Amino acid sequence: MNKQSTVRVFAGLLSLFSSAAFAGTIASEHELGKMIQANIAKKNAADTMKYNQVVALAGDKRDELAAKNNEVMSTYNKWRELKSVADASRTDSAKYKAVEAGAKYAQANKEFIDMQKDILVKMYDEVTVAEAINALNATVPSAASR
Repeated sequence: MNKQSTVRVFAGLLSLFSSAAFAGTIASEHELGKMIQANIAKKNAADTMKYNQVVALAGDKRDELAAKNNEVMSTYNKWRELKSVADASRTDSAKYKAVEAGAKYAQANKEFIDMQKDILVKMYDEVTVAEAINALNATVPSAASR
């Protein structure tokens, strides 16, 4: 076998192994994508369940809570839209608008979470909250017991 034939055989085998590795990588990425989507779906379902529980306890604050939730969704969608524009255009003004929209979304989300906390705390009397905190603290191992 001459050198040219050896190089061709070696290049062919290398190409074959590279193709197999590439196909394996694509399959792995596809499976990873499926797992990520499944985890996102589970998280969204859990978040929806938690939100529905808070709405059930909200009483006269239901409308205010729904409005705050709508504000969060609106600011999130606006941020995603401006982020996509900024990624595509790569201009400083587009990036600045995306950062501003991100800050508005973060603020709206913080206010929404704070509102949910307030509703949960106000729905229970102080004794119940204290008992829940004490029960939670009892389950956490202390530094001395480690």
